[in-house]
Amino acid sequence: WDVQVRETDPASIQNSSNASNVTNMTNVTNVTNASNSSNMSNSTNGTSNLEDTLWISRPECRDVAQWPRAGGRCVVPRLLPEFIYDVRVRETCYEGYPVDLDGPFNALPADRQALTLPAQAGLSPSGLEVTGTGPYSLSLKWVPGVANDCLFAHWAVEINALNYTGGLWVQADECATNTRNNSACTITAVPNMAIPHLKSNTEYAVRLSEVCETYTSIYDPPGGSRERAVWLDAPAIEIPLASRPR
Repeated sequence: WDVQVRETDPASIQNSSNASNVTNMTNVTNVTNASNSSNMSNSTNGTSNLEDTLWISRPECRDVAQWPRAGGRCVVPRLLPEFIYDVRVRETCYEGYPVDLDGPFNALPADRQALTLPAQAGLSPSGLEVTGTGPYSLSLKWVPGVANDCLFAHWAVEINALNYTGGLWVQADECATNTRNNSACTITAVPNMAIPHLKSNTEYAVRLSEVCETYTSIYDPPGGSRERAVWLDAPAIEIPLASRPR
């Protein structure tokens, strides 16, 4: 299946009656085979009344193993939350066949656009604790929270000690793993300190948060990418005062 989407920011729709006509869906768009759906309208000469330059083809629906022809459906991921999407679909032939054998596009009518849902922030990790200390190091572990719509970027572990970081929270790069299931680390130093390792016989405050991203517009760059999304971060957790490492 060749599934293409076109993106519209709901804020650009001034007429509230137009906004009420979109179909509220999840943060992915379910596309059904036009030949099996009465809600799809056949377009003319393989185009719709929308400009062809704004349609972006999504490769996920070309996976015939996951989305076989008989199923007549696919799921389009990597969309923006709370955005409106026009969708059109056509059947294409095997590579090497003449393109004029490809079917015409069928597009969702204007009153059946897909409106993606708001994104939900992740839930805080839990169980942050010290598993070991040395003269110049400390080790931690924790349990990841529910990600919800947070696209994991990395863990952010910060430490704070008056006689080492000057009372400022400083991120420990050694814990900034980009693997979400890797929920343990050892800190031996933090950047830009006068001492190139942790200071011995020092009590450290420690806090942890999950750094999140979201998807960009399908036009920036073409096909979409990812960008920082502070609003999806879960609240940070901190080791209690009585359990701080030293």
